[in-house]
Amino acid sequence: MIYYVNYGILLILKNIRRKRNGRKNLAELVKNYRLKHKIRQKDLAKQLNLSVATLSQIEQGIVREFQPKTISALNLILDSKLNMDVSKLNLIAKTRLQLGLSLRQLSNKSGIKPQVIHHLETGKTKKPHLNTLLTLALTLHLDPEEVKREFGYTYCPKKNTSGEQLIKNARIRENLSTADLANITGLTHHQLRNIETGKTKKPHLLTLEILANNLEKLNLDELKSKFGY
Repeated sequence: MIYYVNYGILLILKNIRRKRNGRKNLAELVKNYRLKHKIRQKDLAKQLNLSVATLSQIEQGIVREFQPKTISALNLILDSKLNMDVSKLNLIAKTRLQLGLSLRQLSNKSGIKPQVIHHLETGKTKKPHLNTLLTLALTLHLDPEEVKREFGYTYCPKKNTSGEQLIKNARIRENLSTADLANITGLTHHQLRNIETGKTKKPHLLTLEILANNLEKLNLDELKSKFGY
């Protein structure tokens, strides 16, 4: 009985040692990458959409468990030693990282949920919705046609742009978040989100006038027509 207990303890210790070594190797990879590229811990944490405290714990090798989103974030920024070749990242992921944007920042600018962007970047979503791609292309200043081709849209008939999309496109062109536009116009963030997502079917005419006056290339007559005035 004693021999079985001792053998069980040895197996447990072996597993603990293996996990510690794994954490140590990852810690070295992350820290070496950051130092090699002369990136501050604060800046890398921002790019990875992690807290500085979490990144610090990773570099010290004291993180016990890695959540899937943490592993995916590390894969997106580090090299093939973490099972992902950065050169094979899709256009959206490459451009976001080149611009130094976190998932959360891109989400705030585009109005698309971080999880949707993450799935698109990691290939979990094989063929994203066309409107999602066009919004991201506009936000990242990419050629929409190039983005569509990369994700398999070889032929895309022109769609009649809705009033909601006109407002959203105008906001993104000026590099404004919905919170920024709310501050400029005096409208609430909630109002703007409801208009852009189509929850508000027919915004008040005064609201459309305010938006047209504060966003370039947004024509009031066209907006009125789109919303049935």
